[in-house]
Amino acid sequence: MTLVVIWFFNQYLIDLITNEGKLKTVSRRLQAVNLLLTGMVLVIISQFTGLYYTFDEMNRYQRAPGYAVCYVIPLTVPLLRLDGENWESDTHAENEVHIDHTRSLPGWNIWKEKNKEGMDCTVRIRREGNRVMIKTENLGIAVDSVTTVKDDVRNMYIALTGDQCALTEIRIDQNTGT
Repeated sequence: MTLVVIWFFNQYLIDLITNEGKLKTVSRRLQAVNLLLTGMVLVIISQFTGLYYTFDEMNRYQRAPGYAVCYVIPLTVPLLRLDGENWESDTHAENEVHIDHTRSLPGWNIWKEKNKEGMDCTVRIRREGNRVMIKTENLGIAVDSVTTVKDDVRNMYIALTGDQCALTEIRIDQNTGT
């Protein structure tokens, strides 16, 4: 289902860029999302072949040898991400991401465990003209991202997504940008 949501959202963005934004070219990153169609087809095939998973005689879920394939396709689609996995610039935007660890970092193993348990996180997003600044800190990992949009656009849209996590209880405070 995640592949479908990402694909439809990107189709929506492409429509906004070409119709409302009046741009003739669309970022290669947005076009690359069409690779997700292959992933969607493989998920459907897996339902009948056991490519990704199977159920045993006790109706227990078990990963199949090909389960790693389901991770390969989404990872090939380079999207601008808050965690800095891909912050490439292109003809439409210039991205600058800085990731630092502060003194409050308790160590990687503790950091991973606390994040697996679930925790609150504050993300501050601010727009100044054609620049969007995103800041967050999570148990000693600080991420600062600045995206400078090269095109003349009036509206900008931001999507929050969870990578192997669920985003819940999202609260927006427009006065402070959190």
